[in-house]
Amino acid sequence: MLNNVLDRIGELNPQLMRELKSRVSWRNMGITVFLSAIGQAMVLISQYSKLPAPNGNGGFSYSQYCLKQIPNNGSCQLDVAGNPLIDWPKWWLDTSFGLSAVMVFGLFAGGVYLLASNFSQEERRGTLNFIRLTPQQAGSVIGGKLVGVPILVYLGTALAIPLQFHAVQAAHIAKLNVLSWDILMVSIGILLYLGAILATMWFKAQSILLAGMTLSITYPLIYMSLMWYGKRESEFIYWYSIKMGDHIFPYLLFTGMTSAGIYWLYQAIQRRYLKPTATVLSKKQSYVWSGMYHATLAGFAVYRYSYSDNKNVVFHLPFGLGDNSFSSGIIGIFAFSWLMLLIPLLLPSQQSLVEWARQRPVTGNKKTSLAGDLITHEKSPAMLAVAINIAIAALVWLPLSLLNNDSGYMMPSLILGIMMTATLAVIYSTITHWCLFWKVNQRHAWMVGIISCLVFLPVVFGMVVNVGNGSRNPVFLCSPFLWTSIRNVSGFTSLGIFLTLLGLMAWLNMKLWRGLKKVGRSESFKNFKPKSA
Repeated sequence: MLNNVLDRIGELNPQLMRELKSRVSWRNMGITVFLSAIGQAMVLISQYSKLPAPNGNGGFSYSQYCLKQIPNNGSCQLDVAGNPLIDWPKWWLDTSFGLSAVMVFGLFAGGVYLLASNFSQEERRGTLNFIRLTPQQAGSVIGGKLVGVPILVYLGTALAIPLQFHAVQAAHIAKLNVLSWDILMVSIGILLYLGAILATMWFKAQSILLAGMTLSITYPLIYMSLMWYGKRESEFIYWYSIKMGDHIFPYLLFTGMTSAGIYWLYQAIQRRYLKPTATVLSKKQSYVWSGMYHATLAGFAVYRYSYSDNKNVVFHLPFGLGDNSFSSGIIGIFAFSWLMLLIPLLLPSQQSLVEWARQRPVTGNKKTSLAGDLITHEKSPAMLAVAINIAIAALVWLPLSLLNNDSGYMMPSLILGIMMTATLAVIYSTITHWCLFWKVNQRHAWMVGIISCLVFLPVVFGMVVNVGNGSRNPVFLCSPFLWTSIRNVSGFTSLGIFLTLLGLMAWLNMKLWRGLKKVGRSESFKNFKPKSA
């Protein structure tokens, strides 16, 4: 009967049938049911161990789940039958939290590991290229793998849903809250799965590394999402001064952002599936992504507080634009990470650069200018596109910085810092383009190593040779961490370093441009034979 069901599925999606036939068997399903039962039992045992236990004096030791405590001996108060008075709704509430966390950890990490491992095996064996030659559409193949590869993880998670809803009912939590939380977790799971597939197709990421990264980011995701699940009211996060958990809008916001991420990741996977040499993002897509990303991130930098009759707005702005709080540092890390991630996302392959350099002088297309090519053409160098993405980020953060109380005197440093950041990003992007033409093994590893050294070595050097000055160290201005010192370094020194970086950027791009022209000319005319008279 199981084979008949799989055959019917194969008529709708051959890739899904292929994945299910290799994984779904009575033995595998039995093991999954057993492991799921063990996981649920461990959560229940862990919660039962937190209940009051007999203390040997005819009473029960105090626990966080005791309704009342006897003041003189610190034990749990008993009812008329001699049993401790337990706050069972609170106990079931924490049980539902623990069970939900285990379900999400297993669903996210397990699915990411299986999908990454499956795609890396397909790439290594060459079967993914064979699948590309079949008449199946990209959406059918990707959908079949998303559903089929982690099917046993789905089964194990689904078996825990009845206990989750029983715990929710016993804890007197609104079922709509839990259902909406489950929907959000499913959407985040799809987002992580697509990210794992893209990472494997893009830079051959290891499956165990991706699973570990998933575990590291799952906890904050669960923490934030539990706010409308039933967590204590004192634990909130603000987005554009809107208290998360007070309104349905934040839930719709996160769900919408997740849906947008799913759409764009699917577009990127489809691009890489149909053409493995294509960039992960097109230049036009990167501009949309940058605007959405920084506009969303900026919401967490605006916090409105009220104390007595005083109301004010606090800006936790990145890059040293506002206060130097921990929140500003975290937001700055997220903003900087996206700017650095754009460099490999927009980096064309060596073949694409050669084709662009060869076709442009041969075709002589005058309809598109060189600037237009550099802004929109996918095979052209990405330095200008990276600078435009930084300009988009500046357009998002500058208005917020102008509302800050310190904006007046720090505006020159702010503008100079943005220009220096853009210059450094273009320098890094130019060097990555140079690395594409190196005749060495593990070219991308060399690329990552060189850029990492350029980012961190100035900081290390500055800390070693000039420890005493701290944030006044001008060496920091040669790295993306320039925001830690640009407000404290003299304007003359900052301007001199900026002009030096600008000259280095111009020299590197001039050398790269000459190299591209030489490659394009040699490729264009190596087979050219003049006609005889």
